[in-house]
Amino acid sequence: MVNNAIQEFGSGNFLMADGSNFRAWTRDIEMIALSFLQDKDFFNSPCVRPRMEPAGCRILLGVINSSLKHELYSKESSYKMMEAIKSRFSSYAHQMA
Repeated sequence: MVNNAIQEFGSGNFLMADGSNFRAWTRDIEMIALSFLQDKDFFNSPCVRPRMEPAGCRILLGVINSSLKHELYSKESSYKMMEAIKSRFSSYAHQMA
């Protein structure tokens, strides 16, 4: 499932190191969450399906630039990973609007 989700996401859509595609990436990750985790908001709130949490973490780590991964390894959930990503890039996305 994880590999299929990453493959469907497409390497050309992975979150770039500078966050320049953050908005599009956010929309895409919601669609992947809906398709593979049956919850569009899986990454946007604390997990209510703990069985799916390891897959969620692996999907997130699989669709970002490799230079961003190291800071996320210490996060204990996909939600906390997503919060860290949002914190890093949401101000950048607002500047680009």
